[in-house]
Amino acid sequence: LGAAPKDPVALRVKAAVLVRESRPADAIPLVDAALAVEPREASLWALRGAALQALERDKESVEALTRAVSLDPRNARSWRSKGLAHVKLGEFPEAADAYERALQVTPASKDLWTLKAFALERGGAWEPAVACYDKAIALDPIDKTVWGSKGLALLALRRYDDAIRAFDYATKLDPNFDLAAKGKRDAETGLHRKIVEDCARRVVEWERANGRTAGREEMFRGAGVPFQILDEVVAYLSEPPKVLPADLPPDKLHRFEAVSSVVLKMVDSPREADRYRVAISAPGSDASEVREMWGYIQNVADVDVDPQPDAHLDALLRRALDLPRE
Repeated sequence: LGAAPKDPVALRVKAAVLVRESRPADAIPLVDAALAVEPREASLWALRGAALQALERDKESVEALTRAVSLDPRNARSWRSKGLAHVKLGEFPEAADAYERALQVTPASKDLWTLKAFALERGGAWEPAVACYDKAIALDPIDKTVWGSKGLALLALRRYDDAIRAFDYATKLDPNFDLAAKGKRDAETGLHRKIVEDCARRVVEWERANGRTAGREEMFRGAGVPFQILDEVVAYLSEPPKVLPADLPPDKLHRFEAVSSVVLKMVDSPREADRYRVAISAPGSDASEVREMWGYIQNVADVDVDPQPDAHLDALLRRALDLPRE
């Protein structure tokens, strides 16, 4: 650098050394000096992105890495770095897209498949995440962490049988793998809860068909609830969850309010509303949602409402009920 202070190659090498030595702030001026000479050099933009990322200046890092991949779209490393910067910014769909571009260059990278799966999970795309874990497992079937991560994704999808199989395989690879052991317990709990919910659904369907609330005997003989879980199904259907307006998105709040208005016409007070009346007022709802609606009616009745609501509350109520603004 002393003989040729503007040599972009020497500047890049020195900057790369500084980044590796955890001195990214010192590296950036050198990169910028090199870019002043070679503004279309993709590796310089990638290095600038890496330095900014080390400084947790992730938005600027994305900008630099976007420039890098536009100049060199076949550079999987730059796409991977861009994906990480998006993850740190909470931009998970963009991160998944970046990892996908990296995979188009290096499809045999197990790590890239798992990174893409993570980004998809954080964006709520659980099914595509499972497919990515399957790709990673095909490349390395003895990685317990990937099997465990797949199990957790299946758990989120309520695919409890499949989740148990994934956790079992992870435990087979490492009998002391705590994540898999806990995941399997959660999956078994979820599977049992799903069986109870399925039985509750049959009870609600029986009640709708027969026009009355089912007793224990009718649940057992009429709805086919197994005797060994009859008490659990009775308990599940007898106690509604606590649901308040603030817990619900606007579309669900609107639907619950519509059902509430029908149910409340059948009774003298909200406390007299029961599961059966809710079920016949919401014919398209399953047992779980019937319980939620029932809990909503019961709990809203207990809420003290200010007779002069503030502007924010008034706006929420009008949005829920599709009322025009005054």
